[in-house]
Amino acid sequence: MDTALDGTQEAILGAVGNLLAKHRSVDGSVLKRDPEYACDLERELAEAGFLDVVTSGGSYLDAVLIAELVARELPVLPIGWRTILWPALHCEVWPLVPWKAGTGGPVRFGDSARGVLVIDEERDTVAIVDIGDCEVRSAGAAWGYPIAELRPRVEGRSLAIAAADCMALWRLSLAAEIVGAAGAAFDHTVQYIKDRKQFGRPIGGNQAIRHRAARLAVEVEKARYLTYEAAWRAPDPEMAAAAATVAASMAEFVFQEAHQMHGAIGYTREFPLHRWTMRLRVLGKELGGAVAHGIAVTGAHAAAG
Repeated sequence: MDTALDGTQEAILGAVGNLLAKHRSVDGSVLKRDPEYACDLERELAEAGFLDVVTSGGSYLDAVLIAELVARELPVLPIGWRTILWPALHCEVWPLVPWKAGTGGPVRFGDSARGVLVIDEERDTVAIVDIGDCEVRSAGAAWGYPIAELRPRVEGRSLAIAAADCMALWRLSLAAEIVGAAGAAFDHTVQYIKDRKQFGRPIGGNQAIRHRAARLAVEVEKARYLTYEAAWRAPDPEMAAAAATVAASMAEFVFQEAHQMHGAIGYTREFPLHRWTMRLRVLGKELGGAVAHGIAVTGAHAAAG
């Protein structure tokens, strides 16, 4: 795989970046409010054709690049699901949130969904359940996303897609969003250690801080390029699970290191770091976290062998 972006990809990211720039708020009070589904931003991205790149001649790598870029921004939307998972379903229902059969727990954007995508790996079935046929209980948005508890009450309408492919695309979209959020948290951390001074000099001048920042850079880049490789091969269950494993582990590491280097300011609502690190805590645990993804790597390898 050639990791260099081609001219088309650079042009797409440039155009997406210009659109995203219009939605950046300079109002500091936005940081004190719980995040909401950025429906206006999603609509503009869709109208410009960026969310359907997979079905309009592009690739999963193109979709991952877009999802990563959007995940770096302050507004939140289910960008990975929309650009990577949803196009493979060939259905009209959106917003749609994925739900793995047999699991519980909170779901991102669950209280905004029109339907739930139920993926049953044991029976190899994928179905859509209307939101009216689900139990839904909002859990707020303190963890970086609007979240709800969901539980389907019926089996729903079957879709002609393998459960393994669905799970692979879900894990790929998850890895892409983690890489985007972690990249933003890392950039904020680097800028902070350049600006923050103690005893008349930036704290980033200390060797110990530089070493920690370098380790952060390595971990983020490792997850990024493994995610790109998984996108290049998509939908490959083993590669997607491997990318999600590394990304989920990296998410926890970035959370800890970014806050350690920021000190107390990183935990305040007036400072933007928490918007990305809170997302990392949720994304890093989605689908069971790094341990569950690692088990999926083994299972996919055995199935392929």
